[in-house]
Order: sequence, then C-alpha cells, then structure tokens
Amino acid sequence: TIVAQPLVVTTTIENKDTNKLFSPGDTLNFVIDYRNRGTTVLRNVEILASVDDPANILDYSTTAFSGGDRGGINNRTIQWKGVNVPKLVNLSPQDGGQLRYSIRLSDAEQFVESGLSQNTYVVTPKVTASAENLQVVDFAGELYKAKGLLMFNQEVVSKGIDPDNSRRETFSVTWTLKNRQTSIND
Repeated sequence: TIVAQPLVVTTTIENKDTNKLFSPGDTLNFVIDYRNRGTTVLRNVEILASVDDPANILDYSTTAFSGGDRGGINNRTIQWKGVNVPKLVNLSPQDGGQLRYSIRLSDAEQFVESGLSQNTYVVTPKVTASAENLQVVDFAGELYKAKGLLMFNQEVVSKGIDPDNSRRETFSVTWTLKNRQTSIND
C-alpha cells in the first residue's frame, strides 16, 4: 500500500493472511482493494492485475470473476475499466471498491518441473493502476510459496538366507526422498 498516492491499491490472496502456502490444484482467490484517498475525482481509472509466476503453475484458462465486477483477460493480464465497472469512470474522493478474481493452480502432475529450483514455486500478485489525471502506479502484494511435501519411501528386499548360517538373512534397503518439485538423489 502506498498512502502518499491519491489512489491506494492493495492486492492479496484471500484466506492466506497467516498461512502464505499453496498446494497443487488449489484455487487462489485474489482480492484487489482500491480507494481514492485524494481530494479530486479520478477520471477513467484503469486497474490491471497480474501475477508474477516464474514456475508457470497458474492455469489461466480457469480464471473466474466474483463480486459482480467482471474484467477482461488479455494474455495473463486482467483489466478493469469503466466499461465493466461504472464506478471507475469517475472515482470520487474517499470512494473505493473491491475487485475479485480466482485462478486455479496446476494439478500435481503438471506441477513438477525438474529444471526449476524449489524457490521458483512462488506467486506474487501485482497491480498497475492509472487514471486520466494520475500517473501510472505499480503495487505488489506479498510473496506466497508452494507447500513443500516431503515424501519418504522405504523398500526392503530379501537377498536370501545365508547357506552357511540359516539364522542369517541379508536384505537390501532403498530409501527415496523427494518433494513435489524435485527428487533428492544423494
């Protein structure tokens, strides 16, 4: 939030205030709050939402709007203008609103990209806002991370009973550790 600007915008993911983790297949509900904190009417306000997604884990074909104000989608950017949101034509001082949209994360099978590091599985919501009588202002939300799921597997295979000592049996034990994104090979 930048309070020195006449137009104040915040962007968050709903229900992720204390737990900023997500898992494959989750639906992320994005919320944009905007308010004219200035003393003049802001004309023809335009709000553009995007999500920094370096691992490409958001499925934009699932984008949906809620809360009544629909935006347009153009190549992973969601746009709201006065055409769809009448309040943005002339945003009076101290007036504001909320824009909502959701995007589903890829399922577990599409969530694995072996060439990426674990730290790449993050998303950061971003917003750009402008008006006829206001320069472009960029806002970024907080960083949200993929939930690491460590999987452990143990496989025990008998190698047989020692022919010289029937009380001795040899086993081969294999342990495998991996998380959703990468295998641990050593």
